[in-house]
Amino acid sequence: LDLWCFDVFALNRVTDDHSLRTIVFELFTRHNLNSRFKIPAVFLTTLLDALETGYGKYRNPYHNQVHAADVTQTVHCFLLRTGMLVRGGGGGAHGGPTWVRGGAWGAPAPPPASPPCHEEGVSPSTPCPCPNPGFIDFIVEPTFSVLTDVAEKMVLPHAEDGTKAKGNPAASQQASSQWRQPSLDEHLELGDIKADLAGFRSTWAKYIQENKQKWKERAASG
Repeated sequence: LDLWCFDVFALNRVTDDHSLRTIVFELFTRHNLNSRFKIPAVFLTTLLDALETGYGKYRNPYHNQVHAADVTQTVHCFLLRTGMLVRGGGGGAHGGPTWVRGGAWGAPAPPPASPPCHEEGVSPSTPCPCPNPGFIDFIVEPTFSVLTDVAEKMVLPHAEDGTKAKGNPAASQQASSQWRQPSLDEHLELGDIKADLAGFRSTWAKYIQENKQKWKERAASG
């Protein structure tokens, strides 16, 4: 669960299509969130059952429970490997506030991205000539590029400070407490996070290129 190469599809197979429930239970248990927020297990189970049912209601090929499990694992891995706190921003399809108007970026000719990434709620049955490579080019790759820039600019200086403060226990403890919660990742040293970030960009770039190639081959084969 802590690796970038985590295979959510394999997990979904061995859990009989319950990858989302399995990942959430694992993370809640690992970080003792049930006890911390006094969440009865039966309530969490009911919520996850409803989430999985809701994701499968319209048989959307993109926004399904496997996708939700994949996003959950990715965010967990990003937080764990960079020491950052990520604030998520949702699209216009939910009831919360949004700062993006659907279709505005691509008007009058929208980019060849996956229909579900538009906020007007396009039907999953709507034909799209090359959806997923376009989605990767216009959404995934720019997002990861920005996240990597932010991580490098925010975390690496703290990692450098932590390395310099190793000889001073008081300074080291202060630097550590300023940028991460020890209760969640005490096992990670600042040097480990620095090493992870050094290869972060090349890691996700490699997988993005592999995924784009797979989707292009799938689109070409029909």
